[in-house]
Amino acid sequence: MSVPTHSLRITAASADPALLDLPWQTPLEEWPANRLAALPRGISRHVVRFVRMSDAVLAAKEIGESLARREYDLLRMLRRLALPAVEPIGIVTGRHTPDGRPLDPVLLTRHLQFSLPYRALFSQSLRADTATRLIDALAVLLVRLHLGGFYWGDVSLSNTLFRRDAGAFAAYLVDAETGDLHDSLSRGQREHDLDLAATNIAGELMDLAAGGLLDEAMDPIDTSDLIVARYRSLWTELTERYSAGVSAARDLGTTWAALQGKLDDERFNEVAGFLKIQADEARWWRDASLDYFGSLSGLPIPPQYEPPLHPLNFYEALTCPADVTKARCPDVYTP
Repeated sequence: MSVPTHSLRITAASADPALLDLPWQTPLEEWPANRLAALPRGISRHVVRFVRMSDAVLAAKEIGESLARREYDLLRMLRRLALPAVEPIGIVTGRHTPDGRPLDPVLLTRHLQFSLPYRALFSQSLRADTATRLIDALAVLLVRLHLGGFYWGDVSLSNTLFRRDAGAFAAYLVDAETGDLHDSLSRGQREHDLDLAATNIAGELMDLAAGGLLDEAMDPIDTSDLIVARYRSLWTELTERYSAGVSAARDLGTTWAALQGKLDDERFNEVAGFLKIQADEARWWRDASLDYFGSLSGLPIPPQYEPPLHPLNFYEALTCPADVTKARCPDVYTP
């Protein structure tokens, strides 16, 4: 909805009336401390402040109107796709100082509770294992965004929020203004994001090293290159998990086959038939899944694994009858 007050306009899915009481006629960097939440801020090319509301803390970022609307729309789409990103709240436009000078619009997002920018995750220095876990979390985030068709365009630790998750970290996209959403990404788009990630992380770690905040044993370049290795290893891990399911189903059949002659033929053959169906179903489900994820990631099946028997369009065209007495899609088992 849109709530006008003179020239001020707040565009949001649902606007808190308390937003109207904020000092929108004042540049964000001059807002009084009693309106703000003292939370650690990451590095940003824009003025960013955390604002206390009745039931939440909002991040307010001054930004040009076209960029604000574009980022707001992108963040909403990422939320609908259940991808890890901050929640967009609204855009405030039509801001002016009391003497009529125009001010940039403000993009509002909900502060991610318990999250921190990477610089706030250490007090004295960034240990090697902490840096590695941050990069691992960023690699997982980048894979998920790429599978969802999101090209980031500015991958970095600074544009990410981290939240502790047991012994690891979970990463969330916090800045989407350079991003774009597609049905799927090209290999060039993915590789460009990876190149940007390695370059930006190296610069961020060099900055920490210059300030004496990086473990002396860590090389910024070598550490930044981990993002590429982790990204590619996640695809191998995904292939391994699906392939392990196929192997387990086949092993059940092998174990059962060893019982032939120790049970009556009718019972043995019935179970053997069902186990064969299970193994076949596991194989075609693995192949279809890897074809699908491969179409999004653009990465080939690692050479140590069997390639899918058919291309993705074959599996997409299947109409399989639900019959528990036989393999539902027998055609998929013939190369």
